Amino acid sequence: MGRPPRTVDVQLKSAQSDASIAAERLRRISAARLEQFLRLSTPELLAHLDDRALSRADRNFLRQSIRKEVVRSRRARLCAIVRRGMRAATQLLARGLLKLEIVAPSIIVVAWLVLAWNQSAHRAVLARPVLFSAPDQFGIPTNAVLPEGAMVIVRRGWDGVYRLRRWAPFEGYKTIDLPVDAIRLTP
Repeated sequence: MGRPPRTVDVQLKSAQSDASIAAERLRRISAARLEQFLRLSTPELLAHLDDRALSRADRNFLRQSIRKEVVRSRRARLCAIVRRGMRAATQLLARGLLKLEIVAPSIIVVAWLVLAWNQSAHRAVLARPVLFSAPDQFGIPTNAVLPEGAMVIVRRGWDGVYRLRRWAPFEGYKTIDLPVDAIRLTP
């Protein structure tokens, strides 16, 4: 059984060359389509999410750009509302219409809302498996692995660490600290 005939080697090299040329052509076509799509507005982009001419990487890039644009527009609207409220409050202060009876409770309410927002729970998806151990009814430690992609509820402490609470029978809530790279917050 020696080496394959020379014609087979030539045909193999020719096929590999043709395959790499075709892959490069598809990459260029996909990049050109993506460039066209990125010039469109966000509502028009939604129609082209599953375009067959785009490569998987370019489709993912298009989805990410739409996601960023939607988040950016939400932030812009929220910032505009806050700016208008601050402008109105400043104008009222300048006119002397706000008195201590109105300002003090407002400050307390705003402080309470900030506190409630920071202490509220957030939905998150685990970015990697997390080991969670808790004793059973006999005091023997048992380990449970929460799989990657599991939906969990976390709370963010004042120190910036996210904490996951799980119910352990006979012990109550057990809390573990999660590193920031272990979770992805969901909107």
